[in-house]
Amino acid sequence: RLRLAGWHKYLTRNQIHPIAEREGDWSAMSGFQQTMQMLNEGIVPTAMLVANDQMALGAMRAITESGLRVGADISVVGYDDTEDSLCYIPPLTTIKQDFRLLGQTSVDRLLKLSQGQAVKSNQLLPVSLVKRKTTLPPNTQTTSPRTLADSLMQLARQVSRLESGQ
Repeated sequence: RLRLAGWHKYLTRNQIHPIAEREGDWSAMSGFQQTMQMLNEGIVPTAMLVANDQMALGAMRAITESGLRVGADISVVGYDDTEDSLCYIPPLTTIKQDFRLLGQTSVDRLLKLSQGQAVKSNQLLPVSLVKRKTTLPPNTQTTSPRTLADSLMQLARQVSRLESGQ
């Protein structure tokens, strides 16, 4: 829930409006099922931020099975930087968190609490983006209406020639 709240805060601050939001159970199968459902509903995002690397693996499979290309048609970013995320095809761009620091911080907080000391209710730990092969910048190329019309006319002439046997 804290990850989701953080993402919502970031999106709002940067005026980004998600087109879909799905919840899973942290498994690859859940990521696959939720992504397939979304794509089957005709919702095709340009990018997906997935709550963990395992669900991202499932999302990547769904994207591929739908005939789309991970990283080209839909960028995918996972979370955790698990060891196997480097072995995905393509290797997963992910948000790395330091599990050792997370564990140390948790134990320190528990010890302080057990000794009657006050601790912050929430503590943010550093994360970093690990760029791999599942993300590309958004496609900003646009085709002008004139270029599109010219291409369609050329295609129509070619079809006409093929139909007349020329």
